[in-house]
Formats: sequence, structure tokens, C-alpha cells
Amino acid sequence: MMFETNYPNERGAKQIQHANHIRYSLAKRKMDDLFLKWITLPNTDELLKKVLSDLSQRKELSIISPTPFFSAPRLSQPVSNLQKSPQTPPRSPQDYDKGYRRIHENEKSPPLHESPPKLIFEVEQQQIIPAAKPQKSAVQPTSTPSPIQQFYFPGLSKAKADISEVQLKLISEIFGPSDTLSCKDFEQVTTKVCGIPKYLSKLLFAKIETKTTITKATFLQFFRGEFAGKKPKERAFFSLKKKNAAFIDSDDLKPLLKILLETHPGLEFLGGTPEFQERYAETVIIRIFYSADTNDDGKISAREFACSQFFEALCHLEREDDINKVRAFFSYEHFYVIYCKFWELDTDHDFLLSKEDFSRYAGYTLSKRVVDRIFGQIGRKFRSKVEGKMNYEDFAWFLLSEEDKMTNRSIDYWFRVLDLDDNGIVT
Repeated sequence: MMFETNYPNERGAKQIQHANHIRYSLAKRKMDDLFLKWITLPNTDELLKKVLSDLSQRKELSIISPTPFFSAPRLSQPVSNLQKSPQTPPRSPQDYDKGYRRIHENEKSPPLHESPPKLIFEVEQQQIIPAAKPQKSAVQPTSTPSPIQQFYFPGLSKAKADISEVQLKLISEIFGPSDTLSCKDFEQVTTKVCGIPKYLSKLLFAKIETKTTITKATFLQFFRGEFAGKKPKERAFFSLKKKNAAFIDSDDLKPLLKILLETHPGLEFLGGTPEFQERYAETVIIRIFYSADTNDDGKISAREFACSQFFEALCHLEREDDINKVRAFFSYEHFYVIYCKFWELDTDHDFLLSKEDFSRYAGYTLSKRVVDRIFGQIGRKFRSKVEGKMNYEDFAWFLLSEEDKMTNRSIDYWFRVLDLDDNGIVT
């Protein structure tokens, strides 16, 4: 009886031990893979030399662990494999000179929804700082803690910041002796005084003045009331949103995209195809809201705008003439892939996808249950007004979530799809 009682426990222990061994092997293999990737980074050699030099001199070290995010996911299908049709959008000029650059090229680039290439490897941006020696302090258990001083005074408003002398001098130089500027010349005020990208210049001008010219006095009055003491991101948010609104909606971004299509050198080739200008603008707006609108209510608040990389992407646009190098939101290559994949599935070209159309995605690789869950609007409620059909925005959201599963938005999308009993737990 004793043997029969202990045998199940021994068998269970062996099963647990075997499972732990498998987990250890998988974890070790992953760690080895991450280490090999880290050891091949450009700055790793310099880092190791610095560490060895400090060790030889018996200096104290403070090693910063590298980030595990070595690369970003890419679009799974090269653009060259996409089936072209009479409705295929034009390719960018660079394609004809050096062949269309595939999304799968070897250069590291952020995913579709992410911001400009910023701090993928934080260890490369940081310096090794010797660790500070801990200071011993006498513990005084009987001492009374000092009271916290009052930092909030109800009824007292914060004093408004004013324009500095440097800013006043710069404004006077830009406005010149006439003390007036046209909308075109106002771009200098936008970039040099306000510190926001030039593509917001027309939008800001329209919020200050309804006439064709603006006076120095009018701008100074506006600046003191709205911009003084504020950060560039706050000023950009003000320039984009409607008057008295507390958020940015999709309609607020349409004038910006119109200006971009008219003035950015990397989009000149779209000048003769207004239908694809509209589709490009729609795709960019979808990608911006996918990333910045964290609660998916169709509104970007000031806090969401400040936490997103939208402002940085606008600044990148100002410096970069090749639109495809601005990977965050504005890349024409990414738009081309999204649109062509949708067009390939939309066989009747009514700009709507049925469940049967969608099931052909990636060669029927999605299971029937996953397709049913997606069309059951479990992952995200469709914006399509036709029941049982997926529109272009719905497909773009799916594709962005499918191509980069490392983002919180994508994880949330697929968690809901896989949570079959909707109990908040995936087993």
C-alpha cells in the first residue's frame, strides 16, 4: 500500500522535473541567441575594451545591461511579390533608379506604427559611469521627521510666462521694419520662435489671423496668451486641434496631410494621381491613431500626443527629403504594401472585404476560428458601416497588429481574439 500511495507522487515529480528541464533548455537557448546578437553590435567591442581597461586599473564598474530588443519586425511579404493591377498606386521615384527597396532589406528600421529610429539600443547611447560609493550615515531612530512644506495654494493662479528678450529680438528681426509678414514668410516664426515643424506653419497662421498678412503686434498678443512658457509639443498640439477643443480628431489631420502632399519633395510624384493622394493620407492618419489614440475613441488628447512619437516624426519630415526614410507613419513604401494587400483581397473592388475575401489572407493561413473571431469584432469593433464587411481602416488595423506583435496595441488585439471564453485569461 505504501508503494501504491507514493508512486503517483514520484511520477508527478518526474514530470515536473522534466518540464523544468525543457523550460531551462529553451531559456538557455534564447539567452545564448540574445548574447550572440549583443556581442556583434558595433559598440560592444568599444564597451568591452572600456570594461577591460577599467578592470586593469582597478576602477569600480557600473555595467548597464543591454536591451533585449535587437530588431524590429518587418512586413512579411516583399513588395515585389505583390500582384499589380490597373489600380495599383504609383511607386516612389527611387524605385526606378535603384529597384524598389523591399521592406525586408537588411537595414534596421522601426515597425509600421513606431516612431522614428530612436534608442533601439539604449546601451549604445549611454556612458559607463562609475558607481557611487555608498555613504554611511548615522541612523537616528528618535529624530522627528521634518514636516512637508505646502506646495499647493488654492485660489492662486500661476503667473503667466512672458516673452524673453532673446525671443523679442528674434521676432523683431523676422518681422523687419514693416512689422508684417505674409503666410509664406511666417514659416520662420513657426520654426525659429515657436520651435515647431514648418508643415504646421499654415495651420498656426490660420489660427492667429484670418487675413493674408499678420502684424507683429497681433503675433505678440497671441504668443503671450497661448505659447509663452509652453513646450514645442504643446504648441504643435494647439496648432493641430480645433479652437476650444481638448483633443485632435482625424479631420484635424487632413489639412496637415494636404500641405504635406503639396510641399514635401518625396511626394511630388503623386501630384498627378489625386485618388492615391487621398488613400495615402487616409493610411497615414490610420497609422497615427493606431499608435497615439491609446483608448481607441477617435481622439488624441494632449497627454496622448505628448507620449506619442508624432511630433518627432514631423520633425524628421522637415529634415528628410526621402519620404521612405521616415518610417514612422509617413513611409510611402508601407502605404504601398498595406493598400496592395487590401486590393488583392478585394476581388470585386467595392473597397469592402467579406469574410470569404479576408480568409484568403496570406494563403488561407488564418484558421476559420480566428477569422470568425475577427469578423465577430472581438479584436476591435469594425468601423465599416456595412454589416458583415471589413473596410480599409479595419483591415489596416488588423495588418498593423499582425505585422508587429510586440506593441501593446497588437498584444491587446490578439489577446481578445484568443480569449475564446472572454474571461480575461488565455490558457
